Amino acid sequence: MKSETYNGLDLLKFIMALFVVMIHVKPNVHSEILTTIFNPILSIAVPIFFVLSSVLIFKKLTSVNGRGGYAPLVRYSKRLAILYFCWLIIDIWFVLFKRTYISDGFPKGCFEFVKDLILGSTFPGSWFLSALLVSVVLVYVGYRTIGKFAIVCIALLISLYVSCIDFLPENMRGLYEWYATNVRPEVGLSFPSQMIWVAIGLIIGINLDNVLLHKKTIYPWVIGLAIVCYVLSLFWHSIFVKYVWVVSVCLIAFFIELPDKPVYKRIRNYSILIFLFHFSIAGKMSLFCSFVGDSLLTNWLYYILVVVISIIFAEVVLRLEKIRYLEFFKYLH
Repeated sequence: MKSETYNGLDLLKFIMALFVVMIHVKPNVHSEILTTIFNPILSIAVPIFFVLSSVLIFKKLTSVNGRGGYAPLVRYSKRLAILYFCWLIIDIWFVLFKRTYISDGFPKGCFEFVKDLILGSTFPGSWFLSALLVSVVLVYVGYRTIGKFAIVCIALLISLYVSCIDFLPENMRGLYEWYATNVRPEVGLSFPSQMIWVAIGLIIGINLDNVLLHKKTIYPWVIGLAIVCYVLSLFWHSIFVKYVWVVSVCLIAFFIELPDKPVYKRIRNYSILIFLFHFSIAGKMSLFCSFVGDSLLTNWLYYILVVVISIIFAEVVLRLEKIRYLEFFKYLH
C-alpha cells in the first residue's frame, strides 16, 4: 500500500474528529440551515472512526502472518487497553465523583465498574474505546470461527435491530430493553450497534489490496455514491444509505493521493487526542457562552475555542512524549 493512502486516512480521521467535537458543542443549534447541512455528516463521524480504526488492524490480523493464531489480536487488545487505562487515570475524578461506584458499595460498585469498563462508559468518550475493543475481538473471533460473511451478517442484523427498534412490535423489543436496563441505557452508543462498522472494517481490510488494484475504475463510482448518499441524507434518514455512505467515504480516504509529509502523521495523533480531550475542555469552556451570550456567533466561537485548545493540549502531549522519562505520554494516543 502506498504511503499516501495512509495520508488520506489520517486526514479523514482528523476531519471526523472535528465533527465529533461539533456533535457535543453544537455550534449550529440556532441555525436551521446549518443544522440541516451538517447533521448528515455528523451522523457518520463516529461510524467512520470505527471503520478507519479497524481497517488497518484487520488487514494485519488477516494477513499471512496473522492467520497463525490470536497473538496479533492480543497485542492490539493490550495496546487499546493501555490507552483506555491511561485516560481512565486522567478522568478518575469523573469516575469517582460523577458515578455511583463508591456509594454502591462492595461488591455491587465493583461489578458496576467492571461492567461499564467493558460494555458501557466510565468517563466521557470511553464508550468508543470499550465498544471498539469488544467489537474487534468479537468480529475477529467470528471471522476465524464462522467466517467473514457470517459475522458480518450477524453484526448487520444486530445493527438493524437496534436502529429499527421503534418500528418493531412490543414482543420483539425484550432483548433491547433488557440490555438498556441492565447493561447500558444508550444502546446505540455501545458495541451491539457499532459492531457493524468494525465488521465493515474487516471486509475492507481483507480486500483492500484487490480494491486498490482497481482504483481507477472504482474511484469515480465511490465519489458519486458519496455525493448521492449525502444528498439523500438531507431528506431521508435511512440506515442503508448510511452504510453505503460510510463505506464510500472511507474508500475515498484510501484512494485519494496526497503528498507524503510529516504533517499527516501529526494530525493522525491529533485525532484521538482531540476526540478524548474535547469532552473535558468543552465542559470548562461552556462558561464562555454564559458570559458572552447564547447565539450562533458565540456558539461557533465556543466551538473554535474548544478545537484550538484541544489541539494545543494534543501538541503538548506529542512534545512531552519525546522527553526522556516522559515517553509514557505516547500511550495517550
